[in-house]
Amino acid sequence: MNKVLAIDMGGTKIAFGLMIGGQLLGEVHEIAVPAEAGQQELLKMITTAIEGLIDDEVSAIGIGVPGLVDKTTGEVYDLLNVPAWDRVALGPHLQARYQLPVSIDNDANCFALAEYHYGLHGASDLVGITIGTGLGAGIIAGGKLVTGTNGGAGEFGMIPYLDHFIEYYACGQFFEHVHKVKGEEVYAWAQAGDHRALDIYRQLGHHLGHALSVVRLAVDPELIVLGGSVANGFAYFEEAMWERLAQHPFPSAMKAIKIKTSQLNHAPLLGAGSLGQSA
Repeated sequence: MNKVLAIDMGGTKIAFGLMIGGQLLGEVHEIAVPAEAGQQELLKMITTAIEGLIDDEVSAIGIGVPGLVDKTTGEVYDLLNVPAWDRVALGPHLQARYQLPVSIDNDANCFALAEYHYGLHGASDLVGITIGTGLGAGIIAGGKLVTGTNGGAGEFGMIPYLDHFIEYYACGQFFEHVHKVKGEEVYAWAQAGDHRALDIYRQLGHHLGHALSVVRLAVDPELIVLGGSVANGFAYFEEAMWERLAQHPFPSAMKAIKIKTSQLNHAPLLGAGSLGQSA
């Protein structure tokens, strides 16, 4: 099998790993992304990290980004939480530098790909949802990734809801925007049985249930897989999530859907690597 350099680019850190098939080789390397870093500084940080890992056996590079991708030019743009990246020709830049094929897609699409290829779910129609700083989704239909023209299909978090967007209430932003606390603190308090923390998770579960109801109406998947840091608290919001889903306009169809949490380590990175496997 081909050896691929996989890159998962986030708003605060970038992860790098070498991969063959569905296995990461050795440790995953991470670099922090300074909030004030400009385009050229970020490109230099990425190439420096790549050059510390790449070797003659690497046949392709696969990258997941928190934004949109112009599939014609290889440019990435509208990267969430990375204001310096207005529009950057990341694909052409790396391809010219390393003389290797470079495949880029949205990071939530990469998460969905990882769950489809390596999650052992046995489902050909699934939606992978990442619940972290934001809420992203990747859609697999009939065993194929549905990306849309710019890799932006499945942006359910950007759908208007209440006085903001779904994402405002159904991901990590909810803790800080609505309750003025950090998600890590709420998780620790919930583990200790704190009633306020448990109530906050119930509220989150209600909002997330609405988001998943929208996913069901738009895509009707066999399976939804939840990943990201907020999904670690699934036990605390699952009941409220299902209570909200019971209000779905087609309750019988809702009963048939499966909702699981990801059991993969570094799923978005694995998905980025799978892009390179098919390059």
